[in-house]
Amino acid sequence: MTVAASVAQRPRILFLHLSGPGQFEFLGRWLAGQGWDVTFMHGGIDADPAHDGIRTRRFALRDTTIPTGDPRHILDHAAQNCRGATELMFRMRHSEGYVPDVVVAHAG
Repeated sequence: MTVAASVAQRPRILFLHLSGPGQFEFLGRWLAGQGWDVTFMHGGIDADPAHDGIRTRRFALRDTTIPTGDPRHILDHAAQNCRGATELMFRMRHSEGYVPDVVVAHAG
């Protein structure tokens, strides 16, 4: 890769969290200030699609049908929300051509 090619495309980082930017907010802002292409993906409350050069994308949270007292509840809850995040990532890749260089995820 030539220097010109590496400068032309900024590194892309995707932060994935269940409820919002969380502990990644300050790192994301700093990286955006350093020229990175930063995206926060979460299942929390809707936020501005772009703020301070950072995109925020929301995925659909899904309910589980397994009762709370059942030990399988937490695993199914995680799996259902993973489906929502995966569907959004699929749409971002195929409709927007978005492929991150780095993904940082936290289960929340």
